[in-house]
Amino acid sequence: MEHAHGYRAAFAYPQRLRLICYLCFWQWGIDEAAADLVTCLRRGRLVPLCLDHVELSNRYGYQTPSLVPASEVERALLSNYAIDVLRTNLAAAV
Repeated sequence: MEHAHGYRAAFAYPQRLRLICYLCFWQWGIDEAAADLVTCLRRGRLVPLCLDHVELSNRYGYQTPSLVPASEVERALLSNYAIDVLRTNLAAAV
């Protein structure tokens, strides 16, 4: 829906999704950004991370209080939204 400041997505609905480590995505792109764990931060914010970035976060004192396998969170999201997983080259190779 067009809006004065771009587009408004109030009525948008995802067709596909995939949990990715946002730090890996920023550095290397979607094909190298697989998430292994999801941590719950303040105010219930869920952040998917790879194992390397979880370790790096803990090493530098950035707390990851509760960790859940990313596959469980992704499965729940896919089920709740009744959508498919977003395929990438990495996912196709597995």
